Amino acid sequence: MLRLKTVRARGCRGLLDGPELVFKRDGVVLLGDNGTGKSSYVDAIEKVTTGRCGSVETGAQETSWQRHGTHIGHKG
Repeated sequence: MLRLKTVRARGCRGLLDGPELVFKRDGVVLLGDNGTGKSSYVDAIEKVTTGRCGSVETGAQETSWQRHGTHIGHKG
């Protein structure tokens, strides 16, 4: 089973250089004002773990990986 320990998003949608999220045993909670990057982290995690991101690939948020997610990757 894949278990994320940390995630950091850079150059993803509205995040230029977001903070590192540390996942504890009980999980993590994302809190913040609108437009601060919460959904960008969720989209980045979905892309890295599944290879796709529904909200971006369907155009639901008027974004694209080519324009807003070119730096998303992971260390294996």
